[in-house]
Amino acid sequence: MDPRRPLLAFLASALPENHPELSSVLDNAEEYASRMVMTAETPACEVNARLVWVQVPSEGGVHLELVHRFEVEMEHNWYETTATASLPHHIVSVVDCASDSPMPLPVPSEEDKLDLVPVRGERLPNLGTFVLLGSNFDTVSSALGQGSGRRLGKALAGKKPKKGCHAKEEAAETYAPTPRNPRPPKFSKATYEVFPWGVNDPVEAAQWKAERHGQTEVEHPHLYGRETVKELGDTLASPAGWHTLPVSLDPGAESDRAAMGGRFVLAYDQHDLG
Repeated sequence: MDPRRPLLAFLASALPENHPELSSVLDNAEEYASRMVMTAETPACEVNARLVWVQVPSEGGVHLELVHRFEVEMEHNWYETTATASLPHHIVSVVDCASDSPMPLPVPSEEDKLDLVPVRGERLPNLGTFVLLGSNFDTVSSALGQGSGRRLGKALAGKKPKKGCHAKEEAAETYAPTPRNPRPPKFSKATYEVFPWGVNDPVEAAQWKAERHGQTEVEHPHLYGRETVKELGDTLASPAGWHTLPVSLDPGAESDRAAMGGRFVLAYDQHDLG
């Protein structure tokens, strides 16, 4: 069975609405499918497709569905997804994988540069340092530098973007290598004022906290039930946290924020995907 049309159905769902290629994929699906070349399985960058059976929930319990399973490496995501082989093609499952971040490079302050003194300690550079070449989304990855063009960070200064599937590998090699005994840079962890896991609503959270502190006789506002929690992110996999931030909220520019950007996710390690 031809996997090209199910793959296009997934790509149409994966691309953001403002992506320049989205409307073209939707309007010219047959043309895109005809230009796809099917070959034997190869290593990186090509989309790997396999025909498999999966269990799909149905009214009578579950049934077996014949699907195409794809590994799709995109600019900011690495998807493992399944789409039905039969028409109309619909997505059955999606796993979004991410590689560990490269270790940050020590960045001297302006005073250090002028005095020509060694860098004192490690600190987290602006998020632009972690961005792959050619990024085109309106986040810290596309922050403009003082001159023209994108801010590529010190590790990428002077590098020209490569085209083709090896561009990501080339960019990754320009970063500081991850040491064998990694020591993520020390910086202040973010804290969150949140309602604790396990409570149904703010009223219950306030009641629970009042009981723990022996203050049941006093009426408390709903926000009283919030707890101060430190972030539990994997500092090796993502030194700057798990949130996608707009340029205006780059941690290199300010340290305190009243709002949190991003979505809640279930994150886990799967080392065999690189």
